[in-house]
Amino acid sequence: VECQHYLETYTNRSGRAEAQRGKGWALQGLERHAEAASAFQAAYELFETDADRARARFKVGDAYLANGQYQLAATSYEAFMGEFADSPLVPQALLQLGESLALAGLTVEAEARFNEVIDAYPDHPMAEEALYRRASTRLGEGRWLAAIEDYDLLIAGHTNGTHLAKAMHSRALASYRLFRLDEALSMFDRVIERFPDSDIAEESTFRRALCLYGLNRDDESLAMCRDFLEKYPESPWRPEVAFWVAKHCYNMEKHAEAKTAFLELADEGAEGSYAEPSLLWAARSAARQEDYRQAVDLVNRLVTAYPNSTLIDQARFVQGDALSKLGEFSPAILAFEDIVTEHPESDLVSAAWGRKGDCQFTLGTDDSDRYEESIASYRVAANSAGDDVALRMQADHKIGRSLEKLGRTMEAFEHYYLKVILKYLEDQRAGVWLSESARTWFTLAAFNAASIMEQREEWRRAVSILERVVKADVPAAAEAGERIARIRKDQWILF
Repeated sequence: VECQHYLETYTNRSGRAEAQRGKGWALQGLERHAEAASAFQAAYELFETDADRARARFKVGDAYLANGQYQLAATSYEAFMGEFADSPLVPQALLQLGESLALAGLTVEAEARFNEVIDAYPDHPMAEEALYRRASTRLGEGRWLAAIEDYDLLIAGHTNGTHLAKAMHSRALASYRLFRLDEALSMFDRVIERFPDSDIAEESTFRRALCLYGLNRDDESLAMCRDFLEKYPESPWRPEVAFWVAKHCYNMEKHAEAKTAFLELADEGAEGSYAEPSLLWAARSAARQEDYRQAVDLVNRLVTAYPNSTLIDQARFVQGDALSKLGEFSPAILAFEDIVTEHPESDLVSAAWGRKGDCQFTLGTDDSDRYEESIASYRVAANSAGDDVALRMQADHKIGRSLEKLGRTMEAFEHYYLKVILKYLEDQRAGVWLSESARTWFTLAAFNAASIMEQREEWRRAVSILERVVKADVPAAAEAGERIARIRKDQWILF
């Protein structure tokens, strides 16, 4: 206010220059950076000495950088260096030019500027800053080995530098990304030992636990995470650590403990994005405990509290599965339909069609029209399965089962034979990787097809189908061989 009052009252050039500069600093303090840039530009135009003009011109770039106008900031620093090449602020301007370019996504150009600082001003404090920023840029781009080289230079050449703790921690992170876990573990240990009271030590402790987990030292990892939660109850990393502990319990099939931990995170409104996945995993934990009603309720809670969550498709799948386990097939169908209609880009769409078909198939016991509906659902599941061979085969097998329920046995046989048996054998010859699940659906389809032929007393066709199972070398090959032997024995006159 006082600076503006001066500018509106007096015409003295030097005084107005000082007022504009003071106004710029005050506006920056108020985080009104665009206005600050204008004030510093006005000061630059009013000042008469090179030192004052240079400082004001430099601050124009700073204001744009603080305002997130990175291209304007870069242009301002370029102009500053072109006009004031002898200014002592050039190394810092060059560094911040690189920073502006990096934030604008021009990482190649940014790295070139950082290199200029490092090469041209090796003894200047900005050289360490430039080396650190170059390392950070490389780390952010996933250039782990190049980042490690820079961090090693920082650690070796700037042992008391302001970035030492972060450099050591980031170096460990790069090793972790390269799965050099022993190396990462050692560096995290050094960070914790040298900077025990720093914020970096908190994260390093957690990352150290992840290294232990990656090295199959599960008990040590879990113990360290539990210690972390006790030692750093207010840490910003606490939600992530607590979530990891809960997931670990879930993976170890300690579902009661996992559910309690997930619900604690959800109930306290976990920071960041952990409340939503905590509710989802709590629902999964409840389902694993066969408490399907609670699983349904937790999904409803998630959908109500976070209607725009990216996890709703997964939650609806858990809900649909739980409702089907409760025998509530019509509501389960609605849950699966929600995935199909409201989340068409979800990876679960094909599986949702399949599970919808399962519910319709079960309801077919009381209403045969439901079998027609299940066929339609399974067809969509099969056609949308993409590269998921097992899911496609499962859907096609279930189409065959639905046709059998409708009494269309020869149509069912043809579907088993063409869509599952032959397709499996074609994939096998083509070298397609076939999972255990795919082998299971092939076997079931083949046995069902053989049974249809046996019911029709077409014994040779039944044997032909079963022989394909034997030659496919699946786990049920021996059983298929026994069925062949039985048919040949009972119908010896045909063989």
